[in-house]
Amino acid sequence: MAALAKADPADSASERASVFDLGPGVHECWYPVALSSSVPKGRAIGRDIGEGRIVVYRGEDGMVRAMSAYCKHMGADLSVGGEVVDNTIRCPFHHWTYGDGGQCKHIPAGDEIPKRANLFHFASREQFGLIWIFFGKTPLYELQTFDDFDE
Repeated sequence: MAALAKADPADSASERASVFDLGPGVHECWYPVALSSSVPKGRAIGRDIGEGRIVVYRGEDGMVRAMSAYCKHMGADLSVGGEVVDNTIRCPFHHWTYGDGGQCKHIPAGDEIPKRANLFHFASREQFGLIWIFFGKTPLYELQTFDDFDE
């Protein structure tokens, strides 16, 4: 059974930089959310972060994408039964499809895509065998590197 959807923090993200409340002392920075090896092409996983949930998936182009986990249509968790199609993720219930930037790309009924149908998209990077996401609208800095680290 899919978890009940909470209000999508992306709806009010324009009023604050952080999209999920992670509690006191937490900063806008990069957080590791998964091992790179745990997200092969065509697979989606979910992660609970603070009081929210994200879906992380790898498209056919090999790039990792991360966004709010709940479909804007009926609130289904995209990490539970969501299907990765090319470089998008499709909701298991009514097949709303989301792609780069969290944009709703397709609604099968043929209706016009509502302006508020987009999901919050997290900047993501892969480094040191981990998938990282940035909590905030725009990364304030890039991930650190170590010259001697063997990728």
